[in-house]
Amino acid sequence: MFETYKDHDAQAVKDEIHYNLRKENIFRRMISPHFLMRQFQMTYTTDEIKEIIKNTPFAHNFAVEKTILGRFPAWLRIRLSR
Repeated sequence: MFETYKDHDAQAVKDEIHYNLRKENIFRRMISPHFLMRQFQMTYTTDEIKEIIKNTPFAHNFAVEKTILGRFPAWLRIRLSR
């Protein structure tokens, strides 16, 4: 599964948001960054996600790795196995 995380490089994410929105209309270029950054701030840190997983049946069989989706360097790939 994939999840955004709070402790990402905020400047890198902002740069990619502006890059991805470069062809959109002015209204969308002004409003979208605000809502995207809010969403990224309403997530957990990488350590918090690991702690949550440790309290589940997957505590001994999981992997969390940082990845890039849609040019946004603010995603974690979470692999759970039994």
